[in-house]
Amino acid sequence: MQKEFQLTRRRAFIRGCALAMSVSLAGSVAGFSGMALASGHGAEGKTVEYIAFGLQFEYQVALVAGIEKRAAEEGMVMRVIDGKGDPNLQVTQVLDAVTKQPDALLINPVDATLLVAGVKRANEAGIPVFIMENPPPEGEYLGFVDFDNEAGGAMGADELARLVGSEGVVLETRGSVGSAQAQLRHKGFNDRMAAEYPSLEVRS
Repeated sequence: MQKEFQLTRRRAFIRGCALAMSVSLAGSVAGFSGMALASGHGAEGKTVEYIAFGLQFEYQVALVAGIEKRAAEEGMVMRVIDGKGDPNLQVTQVLDAVTKQPDALLINPVDATLLVAGVKRANEAGIPVFIMENPPPEGEYLGFVDFDNEAGGAMGADELARLVGSEGVVLETRGSVGSAQAQLRHKGFNDRMAAEYPSLEVRS
């Protein structure tokens, strides 16, 4: 039974967070679309190289799908590149993307510091850069969209309670204890559970 609750909570959290973030990150797509329209050329047919964090993560797959959907609605060509959670691979991917001369770069960095050289190369080439979650300390980017991880954790708690009911025992699976984002999600989830669903016991 605990395993079922664990899987349900995980999927509920992924669904809630991915929905919230894909809506927010649509702002990056819309921002580029607006910039293209302001230039008098429109967004139709524009190409965006999207260097994703890593498609081995279920949450990232859902996130990418949401952004691709919005890009398609704007008539843009979105080329998704799997960063595989590898910061060194992403460095190569960003530099390679610049050589393809896309109309924009959308990057979700694993290690933003390592991507400074790639962002600066894009700046030199006149390619607008949009960043998700982890901003590089140097280089210029036209848009930055972050995610409220604490609110995402609370959304996961609400969805979990909706799916499993108001009583029982659930097992919380946590991200890396060294990750500030994971700790914020943990806090948001547990604070909401304690405040709104006290009859649901959380174990981790």
